[in-house]
Amino acid sequence: MLSNGQVEQYLNRINVDIKLRKALPSIATLIALHQSHMQRVPFENLDIHLGNKITLSLPLLFEKIVINKRGGFCYEVNYLFAQLLSACGFKVSLLSAQVFDDDIPGREFDHLLLLVECEGCFFISDVGFGDSFISPIELDSVPDEQLGCMYKVTIQHDKYVLSHKKTDEKWLAQYIFSLTPQKIEAFKEMCEFQQTSSESSFTQKSVCSIATKSGRLTISNGKFIETSNGIRSETLITSSKHYQQILLRHFGMTLPDNTSFPQWNKLGITAVGNDC
Repeated sequence: MLSNGQVEQYLNRINVDIKLRKALPSIATLIALHQSHMQRVPFENLDIHLGNKITLSLPLLFEKIVINKRGGFCYEVNYLFAQLLSACGFKVSLLSAQVFDDDIPGREFDHLLLLVECEGCFFISDVGFGDSFISPIELDSVPDEQLGCMYKVTIQHDKYVLSHKKTDEKWLAQYIFSLTPQKIEAFKEMCEFQQTSSESSFTQKSVCSIATKSGRLTISNGKFIETSNGIRSETLITSSKHYQQILLRHFGMTLPDNTSFPQWNKLGITAVGNDC
């Protein structure tokens, strides 16, 4: 559980007025916290490629994400966000989801998302999927349009499916989940798998991505990608210095001073000799 001081630090981290800490839980507050988190805390897996083990310890996650202003992948940021929501008076459950690869769902505990109960309604909240919805989505609601993309939650047997579609495209299933509450310990095996297995997408490429008011900013395998109002542009990252400049300017992040050249290669930066 987060202390009062930690909650204030967390709210400052995501640029939210600490007065929300004392307000009664409301849908408006939930939306504000979710959107601010998406726009301030990156979805990133850089530690995997820098050889840093990710442990689902609340103190370590708080230090990494709040104190050191890093981001994380679903197990990290959604778990920590759940602690913030709970401290602000929301009823929150951790849920297991299976991410679709084409039409095939992945493994159980493949993804961690949140179920939030507020004002008699149930919402899914997810600040750890990357390019996804920026406001919580109510269960059993009509399709919800966010930044030019439609989202909907449908029931499939005893589970729920989150789907999305862009204009003039077909609906695509994003992940399937049940409403069974889980403990964080249940995700530890898959968290280890995602960090170490050659079958994991997280070991195949590095990514750092954050939402903006008009789209998204992403670093992926040596490219900086900007999407704004549906328009996409790419810039090749030519050196480790260039990479660090982009991280700081657009994501508010810095990597440790001891990050070595072989580690830069793992992040997709091959022209490390161009730093001068």
